Amino acid sequence: MDDDDRGARHPARWGTAALVAAAGLGVLIRIVAGDGPLAVDAWWRQVVAELPEPLRGASLVLDAIGGGILAHFWIPLGLIVVLLLLRRQRDALVYAAAALASTGLVQAGKAVFARARPDDIVIDIASFAYPSGHAAFAATIATALWVAFPRWGTAAIGAVATLAMAFSRTHLSAHWLTDTIGGALVGVGAVLVVSAIVERIDRAGRRLPGG
Repeated sequence: MDDDDRGARHPARWGTAALVAAAGLGVLIRIVAGDGPLAVDAWWRQVVAELPEPLRGASLVLDAIGGGILAHFWIPLGLIVVLLLLRRQRDALVYAAAALASTGLVQAGKAVFARARPDDIVIDIASFAYPSGHAAFAATIATALWVAFPRWGTAAIGAVATLAMAFSRTHLSAHWLTDTIGGALVGVGAVLVVSAIVERIDRAGRRLPGG
């Protein structure tokens, strides 16, 4: 195994670890709390319940950004187009594949863990809670942009955006805190695993005669 192969394995390992952690957290929640909250979820619920009412407006904006046709079509399409215009074809492919993988894993997790949402939810949503699709959406974009532009600034902005999305979900009582942690892990894991797979395929292609 050469240095390129060793380098490609690190993102795959971290990504796999993130996905395993997301699954493990779901199992832990199910064992300890059934379809309800862990102690940390109940504590955080009390914290956000005491926050100023005007913050709810910002949370509702993030709810709209991270859901529906905007999150599942227009934003992904826009990001893919921008990456292609910047001649970042590989990064566009990584994001597109990771976005599909992240969405599929979120839906699978909801079906498997069947966790109920908080009783005092303030928006109309009927699906199960774990993991958070909004948090996964934000983390997928943040991680894909960091893979494309690996700078501290990119990482910081992505982390803040993901934390803001996660906070908004708990502020609207749409999710428990651990739902958002699980969703973020899914988003990060999906991108890192897909990126490693694409990198290895690309390197294998370059080794072929005429590659």
